Amino acid sequence: NTPVFNTSVKYTAGEIVQVQYSGEMTAYHEFSSGSFTQATQLNVTITPKFSNSLIWFQGWAKTQMNNTSYNTGHDYQIRRYVAADTAKNSTIAGASWQFYLNRSDYTADMYPVWSCSRFDSPNTTNEITYRLQFRNVGGNSVVYLNRKPTKIIAYEVAV
Repeated sequence: NTPVFNTSVKYTAGEIVQVQYSGEMTAYHEFSSGSFTQATQLNVTITPKFSNSLIWFQGWAKTQMNNTSYNTGHDYQIRRYVAADTAKNSTIAGASWQFYLNRSDYTADMYPVWSCSRFDSPNTTNEITYRLQFRNVGGNSVVYLNRKPTKIIAYEVAV
């Protein structure tokens, strides 16, 4: 049986209406490009029940920065995609030089933890896919998104 959502249920502001998550990665992802690249296996899709709901995005990942001769960093962004209304596609969060590996301070790899918690107001009941993207900044380095327990979660929150 497929559960049926009862639209007559009244939610109090702040209540969680639903939770969706990406699942865990089964392989690492390598980012060596200066262009933003999609982190495979790290999409989360949610279809809001109410157009005025907030979507609370959370993500956590183990990363690895590896560089043999240059200082390096990485940028990230969280992109919102709404196939039914492309005007709503946008970046909801991001940072430049999120982590920085200075070769004079680190003679080996560095393993920073990436995390993000952000509220989004998409104002739609159309299906939304949130995508995590990274890019390499500086030098000929490589940034890795490692395996478990990497995941992203989207909560629909009543307003």
